[in-house]
Amino acid sequence: MNRRVLLVGSLVLALCVAIFFAGPVWSYEVTWEELPTLGGGYTFVTCVNDIGQMAGISDSSNFLWHADTGMIDLGTLDGTPFDIGAMNNSGMINGRIEPPEVPSRLVLWQEGVGYTDLGNLGGSFIVPGCLNDAGQMVGYGETATGEIHAYTWQADTGMIDLGTFGGLESGAGGINKSGQILGSYVTASGEGHSFVWKKGKLTDLGIATDKAIAIGAGDMNDTGRIAGTSQDYFHAILWKNGKTTDLGTLGGAFSVGLYINEAEQVVGYSETAEEGIVHPFLWPAKKKIDGTQTMIDLGSAGGYSYLFPTALNNMGQVAGNATTVSGVDTAFFWQEDLGMIDLDLEAPPLGPVLMNEYGQVVVNVNFDGILRTFIFTIIP
Repeated sequence: MNRRVLLVGSLVLALCVAIFFAGPVWSYEVTWEELPTLGGGYTFVTCVNDIGQMAGISDSSNFLWHADTGMIDLGTLDGTPFDIGAMNNSGMINGRIEPPEVPSRLVLWQEGVGYTDLGNLGGSFIVPGCLNDAGQMVGYGETATGEIHAYTWQADTGMIDLGTFGGLESGAGGINKSGQILGSYVTASGEGHSFVWKKGKLTDLGIATDKAIAIGAGDMNDTGRIAGTSQDYFHAILWKNGKTTDLGTLGGAFSVGLYINEAEQVVGYSETAEEGIVHPFLWPAKKKIDGTQTMIDLGSAGGYSYLFPTALNNMGQVAGNATTVSGVDTAFFWQEDLGMIDLDLEAPPLGPVLMNEYGQVVVNVNFDGILRTFIFTIIP
């Protein structure tokens, strides 16, 4: 493991009488380690969970890694590695297998069981979405008639086609611990609506709330709170029990809500007061202004031409992809009492930056043509 110690914000004023005044000292340690391979040349992590497990592909085989177990070779199904979709906190992994010239199929891997082929909706492809800790999963796929439908799957019911709710097509991306499903569908008139579905009951967020939520409703937490974007005024919003809260902007014309944690904090991006300049935000700030909850501008320190948040955990930590003003692609970690931390990569990141509840940041990079994965830990 490698370590890098950084001190920021220290202020020491030496007085002529040899009395020193020290301002706040914010110190943190950044440690990193490289994930091993399965014995060959490359590793790429696709997803992480909240108990420190990571899953991905290495040397043409799927793997599961934890600090206590090391790399576990999951092998392949019918000689083909599967595209990993999601992993829950029990280490169950879903994905899809795409053999040559045949329809793709949904796959589930479980410790002690191995691979289970879950099939598809009868069409040429299927796409896995989220997987909760009860083993329920969602996604979308093509039916035998060529339509695109949302689905849910669990062991006791098998695959359930959710249909299109009277519209043209549908898809599901999120499911929480209580089995609420977050998705979107296209109405018969061509409008995009987000929905919540549970046990046959549909809540259309485009018509059953005080403000319509865009088709890109971003994320749902375990209590059913949703971060999204209003179709009416293009602001990030928090949906809660049929009511929405306008989260405002960073001074510009629009904002977009992407992720929400169990503390109902929302991360997204917003145009700033400088037209065309977009920064990531966290809402709400710990301190209110005139009694109003406000956004924190995560890009206010400057130094970057591009910042995009890709992960939020329950500690309010944020991670994402970034480009510096000098054109260097990198990854960032943000914490309210530490501010923005550049992870100072030696190669550009590939794909979205990942993070778990421990605050471990996982970054895949292309280093001289070889895929490598690094785990960063920021210790205040």
